Amino acid sequence: MDCLDKVLEKVGMESAFGCSFCVQLPKCCTVEAFEFAANVCPGLVTLSLPGDLLDSKHANLELIGKWKTLEVLSLGSCLNLAKILAIIQTHCKNFYGLDLSRGSVHGREALSIMKFVPNIKYFNLKGAKVNPDGLVTLLCGCKDLVMLDARDCFGFNENDDEISKLASHISKFMCKGFEFPEFLCGMDNFVLPVDGYSFHLHVEETWDEMLNDLRDAFNDLSDEE
Repeated sequence: MDCLDKVLEKVGMESAFGCSFCVQLPKCCTVEAFEFAANVCPGLVTLSLPGDLLDSKHANLELIGKWKTLEVLSLGSCLNLAKILAIIQTHCKNFYGLDLSRGSVHGREALSIMKFVPNIKYFNLKGAKVNPDGLVTLLCGCKDLVMLDARDCFGFNENDDEISKLASHISKFMCKGFEFPEFLCGMDNFVLPVDGYSFHLHVEETWDEMLNDLRDAFNDLSDEE
């Protein structure tokens, strides 16, 4: 089965009529398959895109603007995050959720999120490499967050008092499992290791997990209200 067949399988028969709401494009997705999905499924609400595809010089990122009803996007690591979020800001007025689980969030990524989608309500960073300053930037700039999942991240201590204080406005803030190796304490501008943190190796399970976490989180919030 080639990549286009896999995309067709993911999208399903409903997509032929623009009715598919939730799609995860496979990591083998080609530029042509990406263009097909954008043109055939304009009504997508939740979407997972492989970062390698979006980093390709041949990918037309403007196609993301076709998904005008998009609410949640899962990316992992992506070098073109700023460009993608700028497109979402312009075309996707219902957007509220970003999933960068097992990706990387440092200062540049945090500034892009704060600039282009400051009103997001759901942010998944589970298992990601997170720069402490980057998370501080996010917490200061994204005041509408109601859920931030930062469990099992790598980058700093989960008991950081500053982080806890800045996140106090978030209804559901999860940070259990943060890791910050002692040998990095006191070091500025450190570079987090890449080995062992492949988004694509875990995309299948994190996709289902992300959707379940999102559903459970907002159910909990609704019950509290």
